[in-house]
Amino acid sequence: MDTSDSKDVDNNQFQQQAAEVMAAAQQADHQQQPMDTAHVGGGQSETAVQEANSVKPAAFKALVGRGHPEFSSGRQQDAAEYLLHLLQLISRAEHAAASRLNIPDGQGLTPSIFNITLEDRTQCLTTSRVSYRRSVTSSLALHIPVEAAINQEEVANYKEREAKRQKLKDEQATAYIGAGSSLDGSTENGSNVVLLPHQGGTSDSTAAAGTAAASGNESPVLPVVPFEACLNKFIAAEVLDDYYSAAAGRKVQATRRTRFATFPPVLVIALKRYYVAEDWTPKKLEVEVPMPEQLHLEQLRSSGPAQSEQLQPEDDANQQQQPQQGGAATAGNGLGGGAATATEPDATIVAQLMSMGFSENGSKRAAIATGNSNAEAAMEWVLSHMEDPDFNDPWPAAAPAGGIAAAPAVQQQDPEKVSMLTAMGFEVDAAEAALGATNGNIERAGDWLFSHMDDLPAAIASVKRGESGAVAGGAAAAVDSRPSVIDGPGDYELLGIVSHMGSNTACGHYVAHIKKNGRWVIFNDEKVAASEHPPLSLGYMYVYIRVDKAQR
Repeated sequence: MDTSDSKDVDNNQFQQQAAEVMAAAQQADHQQQPMDTAHVGGGQSETAVQEANSVKPAAFKALVGRGHPEFSSGRQQDAAEYLLHLLQLISRAEHAAASRLNIPDGQGLTPSIFNITLEDRTQCLTTSRVSYRRSVTSSLALHIPVEAAINQEEVANYKEREAKRQKLKDEQATAYIGAGSSLDGSTENGSNVVLLPHQGGTSDSTAAAGTAAASGNESPVLPVVPFEACLNKFIAAEVLDDYYSAAAGRKVQATRRTRFATFPPVLVIALKRYYVAEDWTPKKLEVEVPMPEQLHLEQLRSSGPAQSEQLQPEDDANQQQQPQQGGAATAGNGLGGGAATATEPDATIVAQLMSMGFSENGSKRAAIATGNSNAEAAMEWVLSHMEDPDFNDPWPAAAPAGGIAAAPAVQQQDPEKVSMLTAMGFEVDAAEAALGATNGNIERAGDWLFSHMDDLPAAIASVKRGESGAVAGGAAAAVDSRPSVIDGPGDYELLGIVSHMGSNTACGHYVAHIKKNGRWVIFNDEKVAASEHPPLSLGYMYVYIRVDKAQR
């Protein structure tokens, strides 16, 4: 079986199992008869009908993780990373089957209902100029400020009692060993006998209290951090000491704050409970964060640049160039993160930056962003923008006179990006063609490959002939025209919880709780049951669904 056949089989299997999962999830009650029993049953037993309408978690996990170095293994995985991988698989499967599924061109694919657009506003403290950057993420990751716990005194007292219990256990162990060595006949007068604690005249009540303390039956007292503290930490302004200001022409101090540019239909919040200790061992933050069942975040929406604000030079240029780009702004267009009108970078500056080890595309972007001023300013820009998602993307070629874009020239693709695509099972020529057709964007290249599974050889040949624009004008163009985010009001209601039982991400077990028809249901592998006390304050990931205030 060749590569295209193998990928087609994987896509079909994934689509089938994903459809079965969705069919089962839409049941009004987990104890009700599965959907389409009349059609699926055909006289079969109830057990056979249920099996036809369900997917075993282990089988689904094996299919989703196939070919992935981590998720295909038996090692413990991070649920947030798994969700991101799953959404990428869903996106590729829907891209490949968009025509068969009759998905309208203007309709977003499944991952778009999770996508959040965040906007960072950075202000130079020297020139007061501001810069805006937007990024899209599928979940909102929040740090937990333990210092904001509302029960710090109770936690300190518990730790003190726990230390005393541990000391008592150590003393009892030492006493037991000493007593045993003195009773074996090796001593003459028993002078080495050590009495166990609470012996020799203590009252019964004192002994009982000591025994209870030593047994450690007291429930742990965990820090309780309000959710508002986590959210306030996320939106709080942070000070940047090494921010390169294009207006100042050097590194200065700046402040950065984050707000929401769009709110998704489904909001996934991941609390950062896991960290690496000083000895480089993975740990889990044992803390309670009582999560609200209703969220109202509209007050945290960003309004973008204000008329009274002065933008950084590159942002100001992009703002002026935005109307010339057809008006369809991306996550970065108009805010300094996307492609502006093409200009030619200074070859000398690009060569100097590349000699320092920076990529060619990044060097070109730096030269253009700093107006081809000098290598030092360009290098400062590189150091401040290396983490930008489009940093290594090719700069769009300038259109010739008359406004008609020239045919794309065949260029050498980034070997690292090629290797990433070949690791997915594609041939080198297919990977290079995909990158050439999508201006080197690795995510779009993957989508391009999956959307051309039926005519991949012809699509590759078209790209090699310089017809990438024509190729992209087919299925890929329909994909690119779909919205990547679906904005709406920032009002939500809690729908589900993913919690982890274990000391770190390398061990333990995940379970899920979902609210169905006003009651909570726990999903623990193949076991499903009603839940009286869902872990509202101990979850790792929380799934909120948008609600309409008028319907509440």
